[in-house]
Amino acid sequence: MPRTAEPKIIRAKKLKKDGSLDGKVVRRIAAALRNGETVLLPVDGVYTLACASRAELEKRHAPARSGGVVYLVSSFKMLADIASFSKADYDFLNRIWPGEVNVTVRPCGDVSGASSCAARFPHNRFIVQVVELAECPIASLCAPGERESVLFHEQDLLAEYRRSADLVVIVEELCKRHPMPTVIDICNGELRIVTEGKVPVDEIKSLYFLGKDDEAVY
Repeated sequence: MPRTAEPKIIRAKKLKKDGSLDGKVVRRIAAALRNGETVLLPVDGVYTLACASRAELEKRHAPARSGGVVYLVSSFKMLADIASFSKADYDFLNRIWPGEVNVTVRPCGDVSGASSCAARFPHNRFIVQVVELAECPIASLCAPGERESVLFHEQDLLAEYRRSADLVVIVEELCKRHPMPTVIDICNGELRIVTEGKVPVDEIKSLYFLGKDDEAVY
């Protein structure tokens, strides 16, 4: 259910050179997620709603209004809690992650009832630190596919999410238009490009087929 109270807001001017934020801020965000709160934060430059509980996230903001749920992970060990992947998948994912690529994989564990699940090892260091401290995959709502509808101005973000977020994290340097992540699917043992985005398709294909026989490409 949408909340009635106003969300708490954390503001920062910019990330540090290594992509991190002040440790106190990172710990506060992680604590909110561990407590089951929903947090609006910029994941690799695109603002998204996140929560440790997928069910709670979907109660707060309908996935139909977004591009679907993507699990944020901070390690391949964490990915293994929600997904099943082969050695070849692991090698490929190591080439593209951390990065701005959402990957649909075969689910297991807590999402075993689904036919697939989307995951991402984020590029931003502070997001990875938040997920590490939260100690579990974080469900996030991918921004809508219509790029014109992606919000980045603070006033627009607050207008859209103030009734669904407990905590809003605004990084001023990230309040600007940013390319959407590239979306791919490797569920069936082959590469399928779903949506082209930040990472060029040719680059992804090159990394996917790296080390494979020429026959496997065609």
